[in-house]
Amino acid sequence: MRWSRLVMRFHVGARFRCWQNVHVATDGELLQVSASNGEGVSIVYRLAATIEAHGSIAFPAKLLTDYIGSLQTNPVSLALQEGTYACHISCGRSSADINGTDPSQFPVMPAFDDEQEIIVLEANQLKEMIEQVSFAATQDTSRPIFTGMYLTEKHGQLTCVAADSFRLAVRNLPVAEHLIEELLIPARVMEQLARILPKEGTVEIGVTPRRNLVRFHTPSLDFFAPLLEGTYANYQAVLPKVWRTRAVME
Repeated sequence: MRWSRLVMRFHVGARFRCWQNVHVATDGELLQVSASNGEGVSIVYRLAATIEAHGSIAFPAKLLTDYIGSLQTNPVSLALQEGTYACHISCGRSSADINGTDPSQFPVMPAFDDEQEIIVLEANQLKEMIEQVSFAATQDTSRPIFTGMYLTEKHGQLTCVAADSFRLAVRNLPVAEHLIEELLIPARVMEQLARILPKEGTVEIGVTPRRNLVRFHTPSLDFFAPLLEGTYANYQAVLPKVWRTRAVME
């Protein structure tokens, strides 16, 4: 069987969500894995690889992730059969042939204007903020506004809010940049983001030109999330102005 020289070697453990298809392509000296759920959530993950020839393919996501997940931590090699979308995957003594599809049919990732104003946070701060606030959002879809996490910036302070009928969580972080607008992002999507964010480095937050998606960018990851429509409730009106009892913990 004749194989083309599209061979990509990478290490098991690249984190990408399991949706209907994933797009695998070479990008310079990197391997790029992309996925989208068709509802505004998209991921582009980049990892180091040894590229012998360039190319791309779309794989059935569950089939690929199940197989890759069963492999050891040895380097994995991918090779496309010339003129087809059949891919030979090998790792140590394990190997498999998986039929992919035409990558041109894969949805185009959202465009982003690099000159657009962004806000920059430490990845561990964003992860912590999501974990501390997202639990308070409701799962009742009849009140879609309260299924989201509300982000707003004022006077160099980023505020993240989530609430339902019984609880309210607010977290503030100092920032240097300024958001163009207020953001309302589904809390369940933010929880997914928190699970895949790197432990170190910074995260850039910006809005796509159509103002319908927010992008979280790191050197290895682009995560796009949909923005909810509507005006968030005036949560400040329910915050107590006077505290009878106050506890301070280090």
